[in-house]
This record gives sequence, C-alpha cells and structure tokens, in this order.
Amino acid sequence: MKKDLSAGVKKIAHFLGKDVTDEVAETIADRCSFSSMKVKAVAAPKKESGASGPIMYRKGIAGGWKKTFTVAQSERFDSFFNEKFANIDINIEYE
Repeated sequence: MKKDLSAGVKKIAHFLGKDVTDEVAETIADRCSFSSMKVKAVAAPKKESGASGPIMYRKGIAGGWKKTFTVAQSERFDSFFNEKFANIDINIEYE
C-alpha cells in the first residue's frame, strides 16, 4: 500500500464488494496518506486521538523499524508473525 495507496484502496473496496472510481480511490488515498493524517493530528490534536491518548506519528517511511528494533526483537517479531499468519497467503514487503 505504501507504493500505491490508491491501488490498495481499490483492492480493499473490491474485497468489501464495493466498486470505486479512480477519482474516489485517489480522494480516499489522499485523505488517508501519512502526510495528510499527520497534518490533521497537529491541527486538531483532541480530535485525532485513540483510546489510549493522542496518536503519535513517526516518519511514515518503510523500513523505519530497523532503527527501533534490535536484531533479537526483529527475529522475535518475525517468528511470532510467521506462526500467527502461517495459513494466510500474504506477501508483506518491509522495505
């Protein structure tokens, strides 16, 4: 989805049995982009909060986890993820 958010929106809509035009998919993608959500959170912090408090936005780039996770944490996460999602046909790109 990071590479092509509009295509991701259309894929989700299709999964939900909905048809969306390219224009609608682009509008949704624009409003759901990282930069758009971050701007909204800064402009109206009270409205942009979750159950546990304000939502924190980081950089919004793929691969940023490498600067946060240690090698051991990354391996632990991979093991957990692979165990829980072993029966799901999904390809996730981390970078």
